[in-house]
Amino acid sequence: MEVTQFLRSKFLALLEEAENDPGRLSVLSRFRSTARLINFTCENMSFMSNDTAWKIRDELYKLIDELSQCRIFAHKWRKAVTTKGLFHLMKAIAEIWLTRGTRKKLKQIEDVFRNIDTKQRDSSPPNLVQQTYPIIDASRVIGFDSAATQIEKLLIQQGSGKDTDGFATIGIVGGSGSGKTALAQKVFASQIVKQTFYPRIWVCLSNILFDDRVDLRARVLKYMLEELGHDISELEYADFSIVTLLEKLQRKLMGKRYLIVLDDAWRLNEWYSDLGYRLPRGYAIGNCFSHGLPKGSGGGIIVTSRRENVAREMVGAKNLINTEPHLSDEICWKIFTDVVRRGGKIDLNDPILMRMKNEIIRSCDGLPLAACTLGEIIPSQIKTQNYH
Repeated sequence: MEVTQFLRSKFLALLEEAENDPGRLSVLSRFRSTARLINFTCENMSFMSNDTAWKIRDELYKLIDELSQCRIFAHKWRKAVTTKGLFHLMKAIAEIWLTRGTRKKLKQIEDVFRNIDTKQRDSSPPNLVQQTYPIIDASRVIGFDSAATQIEKLLIQQGSGKDTDGFATIGIVGGSGSGKTALAQKVFASQIVKQTFYPRIWVCLSNILFDDRVDLRARVLKYMLEELGHDISELEYADFSIVTLLEKLQRKLMGKRYLIVLDDAWRLNEWYSDLGYRLPRGYAIGNCFSHGLPKGSGGGIIVTSRRENVAREMVGAKNLINTEPHLSDEICWKIFTDVVRRGGKIDLNDPILMRMKNEIIRSCDGLPLAACTLGEIIPSQIKTQNYH
């Protein structure tokens, strides 16, 4: 309950800050409407079960992230001062996209709150190990070639070097939309990594919370064991301790050159800190995640995080790869045109698109996510214009 109230207060505080932003967006009125619904739902609950608490927390995280993204987006457009004729068109398109996408997401969040039974009783919390699955073909990730090669070399050299523990720990750090996950996917799916490391496990931590009442450490470990081929029925219907699960994980990985990616770790947690720690010979396995990761066989772990202090706590300061500076204009345009090509809505040589090229590149601001997003929305707007 305390975490839920904290997140609710944080969202309301951010909304109040946003109200004072210069040149605020009209979409803020939708956030205010959502805030009223949240307040009404929470204040009229006679009892909040664990299931409901998890559901509300998940939606509040989404709300906070969505509001933050809107403020960042608006700030970038306010900074962009230009007299170019296409600027106003680009700004209009950007605001249409922002408003449309935000309204859709807020409606989905509101639907969750409207469907919450304020009289419900306790039930089991949902499975919050939600995956961001890695791509199969590394060539689909445009850019990051140099960084990907650097990480591949670190994984292989540190895992096999005489002056190392036979275990590589690497952190990928960068702001929202800067391509952290894409870079990790490119490494995870590269031929040299697939040939060198087995098994490979991808776990998304963005929606994983830790609470004394619900031990989600077990959920993470059970998911990993399932990926390693462990009998899922045994894991589902037996109440294993964290130590037992870590022992099972260690046995599955012992002697193997494995690779684990922990994607989007955004909060400090003692359980998964210092992942490179090597348990002394003869010592019993404890509760720490690192105890279940055998060292000495050339394995490795990659962590992606928006927060450098989180990545440093998990893998150390030695091998932190920053996705800044942003991608070059050439790469951003290549990502944009790749999305346009796959969408098939307009021709890449469309005259309006060609005239907008420089404004599109500037609007990407070196962010791959922005390039992808603009590649999805601009062709639709151009197509609509051509019909009128």
